[in-house]
Amino acid sequence: EDGEPSSNSNTAFNILLDILYETKEHELGLKYFVMAESMNIYATLKEFDHKKSVYKLDLHSMRSNPAIFAIIHYLKLLKKVNKKYDGIGIDKNADCEIVTGIGLTSMDWKPIIKPLTMDLLDKRLSHSISYHAPSYNEGVIILDNESLETYFESNKALKLNS
Repeated sequence: EDGEPSSNSNTAFNILLDILYETKEHELGLKYFVMAESMNIYATLKEFDHKKSVYKLDLHSMRSNPAIFAIIHYLKLLKKVNKKYDGIGIDKNADCEIVTGIGLTSMDWKPIIKPLTMDLLDKRLSHSISYHAPSYNEGVIILDNESLETYFESNKALKLNS
């Protein structure tokens, strides 16, 4: 009624993305994730701004399978932005971060999103991306700009390995 998505919409998309992930319908899942993002059911790109050279993906409050689709969408979007601003590209000093939402307030629950993200970046994508997790903020994963550059130059499509 007020333009905000309902919790039922969020639950429906979570279940849909879980099913599409489990049935290995990754491309379709990615399309539905993008749809949900455009409907403000997920808001993962609040701090994605080329002018400020800030490219953060925020996974706060996300379930594991929707988060996987969010990461793939984010990496594909980074590649598009880099291609769009060819010659300038993404600044080598840009902040390319994945904020997992695992911080001091969540010490009482088992963190799932951060290890899942690290595993995904390491070995489950068709193009692995190097990263580091800074000790000053345990919830953040900083992507390595050099490995992103290699990914940007690659003709290999980014997708989940089955």
